[in-house]
Amino acid sequence: MDTGKKFLGIMLSALFLSACHSLPPESSGDDDKSVWFNIGREDAMHGYFIRDDAVLTEWYGISGSDTGRNDYIHGYIAGQNILCRPAEIRKRGASGENFPESCSAREDTEQLYQEWLHAADQHHKN
Repeated sequence: MDTGKKFLGIMLSALFLSACHSLPPESSGDDDKSVWFNIGREDAMHGYFIRDDAVLTEWYGISGSDTGRNDYIHGYIAGQNILCRPAEIRKRGASGENFPESCSAREDTEQLYQEWLHAADQHHKN
């Protein structure tokens, strides 16, 4: 099996398993929205998998619906829209960085992965 396809299969399986949960109601405060939106956006832009409520609670000390799950998700999507573009992915590949996990469950994942792989191959040839 091609290494790239094997990697992609593993990444998609892991993301599917981590994303199998329901979303709680939206947070109530504007301050919460900006905090959780920003946390979600930063997670995606750093290439992290989407975090579940337990991890958000552990890392940020807020539990239950106070995690602002919907705001976090909207921020995560906004971060994906910034990072998961062909030009950004090529930069990551060219600099020797890993393919971002946050880009591994999108409709255009295969195209993005191929862009990254081509740039990463060129990086290793130099």
